[in-house]
Amino acid sequence: MRPASVCLCLLLLLCAAVPARAAQPNPAQSARPGAVQSAFVVILDATAGYARLEAAKPVLNAVVRDLPENAQAALYLYPQPSQVACLPVRELVPLGPLNKLDFMRAVSSLATPDGKPAPVLDLEAATKRILSVRSPVTAVFLSTGLDTCGEDPGPVVSLLKALGLPFTLRIVGYQVTSGQAAVLDNMAGLSGGTYESASNGADLARALRRAFRVENLLVRATRLGAPLDAVIEVRPAQAAPGTAPLATGRTGPSGLGGLFLPVGRYEVTVMDPSAPGRIRAVFQDVAVTVERIAVREAAFGGAEIRVAATKNGKPLDALVEIAAEGGSGVRIQGQSGSPPAPFLVPPGIYSIRATDPQNPRRPPSVLPSVAVRSGVTTTVPVSFDEGWISVRALVDGLPGNVLVEVYSPGEKEPLATGMSGAENPVAFPVLPGVYDVKIIDLPTKKSATRRNVSVMPGQTTVLSDFITPSRGK
Repeated sequence: MRPASVCLCLLLLLCAAVPARAAQPNPAQSARPGAVQSAFVVILDATAGYARLEAAKPVLNAVVRDLPENAQAALYLYPQPSQVACLPVRELVPLGPLNKLDFMRAVSSLATPDGKPAPVLDLEAATKRILSVRSPVTAVFLSTGLDTCGEDPGPVVSLLKALGLPFTLRIVGYQVTSGQAAVLDNMAGLSGGTYESASNGADLARALRRAFRVENLLVRATRLGAPLDAVIEVRPAQAAPGTAPLATGRTGPSGLGGLFLPVGRYEVTVMDPSAPGRIRAVFQDVAVTVERIAVREAAFGGAEIRVAATKNGKPLDALVEIAAEGGSGVRIQGQSGSPPAPFLVPPGIYSIRATDPQNPRRPPSVLPSVAVRSGVTTTVPVSFDEGWISVRALVDGLPGNVLVEVYSPGEKEPLATGMSGAENPVAFPVLPGVYDVKIIDLPTKKSATRRNVSVMPGQTTVLSDFITPSRGK
């Protein structure tokens, strides 16, 4: 089939694929998750024969299985030319709501799902629809090799663009020659579309998914069992705190949202925008692959946890992380709030971790194996009451200025550090517990350490006879 003929048929297909009375889309509806925003026109090119197309069928059907449930789709076939002429294009599935079983049956048999003769493209009917086109169309053109006759497709493709048809052409060449790839790439470039070659089944699967922009991450969000319009944020796996998201989205009123991501591993955050305390579910190390869609469900509700955090007798808006015990991988994060905010979780056993935001270097308070029952609010008290360590060091028998470092036993990084003066010794706030305290005489770099210093809540432990090695030695 001549490239120009291919482009002309493509023009007619795109015209025919869009309903004659399609209205200008409502912006509010277009933005609503779950609304049909585009149609898929799948065009199978068999002009160079059917052998390679047979190998591509199962890969295409695997992608079709993952198309959105509310998609519109059509399927057309360019048959292999006869010895005397190019054959007209066949409509195997007309544009309409996607019935995946029928569509895949048509792909497998290269015939209509009901076995009836496939209608050929009606030129007159198609051209009458040109001016009524309103809905955007994604045309996925799968070619296993063009039967070229040397004609330039440029004028016909330019006609497509000049008519202003709202279509995106994505061409995939499967096991095509370099010459055929050049023709296909030129067609895509002239139309403002994309071209990608695939040499094997894995490459073809990736190329088709990119062409269809198939959502390979699906997130379902519920609150108390009802669909929740949640915010989705995707970051690289093990991203540092504060890392900007790579992709964002919403689950919408249906509670189901999807994103198309490159193959890789990600951290997926699902946030309830209406909940106090920025309550969010965090899924770590989510693998996105070619073979299957990654599906995660954020269920806010069924049971309730409240973290009542205090510090020195006053409410504290602590950072909270709630992890389901048993290896599910989901973590609920947020701020405890004042009064305590509700963390809605499914019933189960959880580990609760709370951190003082005023001093994130301090060890968090961890409460393991907290049982949470359905319909019951479980309130967990967490105290960040402080004690203090006051250091008055002696240097050569006299009070001196020294650098003080306070460590948890066995740790290499200090929890607190600072200078303690000779006249006004500094009291370092720490959680009740046992600590190692090190003082350093900066002029000489000499130091001394006192271990197992006990600190009680609300009390100051005074180290008044802390002696550094003599400067004279």
